[in-house]
Amino acid sequence: MRRALILLLLWVCAASASAQDNEIPREARAFVGLDTIYVFVEPIDSNVSNNVGFSQENITTDVELRLRGYNISVTNKLVSNPCRGILYVHPQLIRRGESSEWVFHVGVQLLRLAIVGCDTNSTFCLATVWEDAYTGLANKSEIEDQIRRKIIPDMIDSFCNLYLRYKDMATGGLPQVEGLLNW
Repeated sequence: MRRALILLLLWVCAASASAQDNEIPREARAFVGLDTIYVFVEPIDSNVSNNVGFSQENITTDVELRLRGYNISVTNKLVSNPCRGILYVHPQLIRRGESSEWVFHVGVQLLRLAIVGCDTNSTFCLATVWEDAYTGLANKSEIEDQIRRKIIPDMIDSFCNLYLRYKDMATGGLPQVEGLLNW
C-alpha cells in the first residue's frame, strides 16, 4: 500500500511537470502570434527637440530601421488586429533650470489588442504586455548620444530578441489574446 501511494505521488508529480513544460512561459505571452509592428513615438515638444537635436521623426525612423534589421515586419497603418502590436516609444525630457543638464525618462511599451471581461460583457482594449524604461540625467552635449544612440537601441534590441524567440510558439491556431491580461 505504501509503495503504491509513493508510485502514485511520483506519477502525479511527473504528469504535473510535463503539463507545465507545455505551457507558454510568462514572458513569452506578449509575443506569441505577433506578426507585424506599428511604431508610435510620442511627439517631442519643438523647443525641447531644438535643444537636444532630435525629433519624433528621427526616433521613429531609427526604431523602424532597427526592427527591419531584425527582419521584423513593420507597418505604417494602425489597424485593430490581434496579430499586430504597437511599439510605443515615449521619450520625456526636462531641462534642469538654466543648467545644461537634462532629466530624461524613456519608455518602450508593446501594446496588443486584448479581450477584457467575461463571455457576454467582453470588450476589446489595448493592453501593455511588455515594457522597458530608463531614467537618467545627461548634459546637453551628450543627451542625443545617450537617448537616441544608446538607450533606445538597447531597449529595441531587447524587444527584438524576445520577439524572435517567442513569436512562433504554437498556440493551437490564432494567438490567445484573451489570456494576455491573466498574468
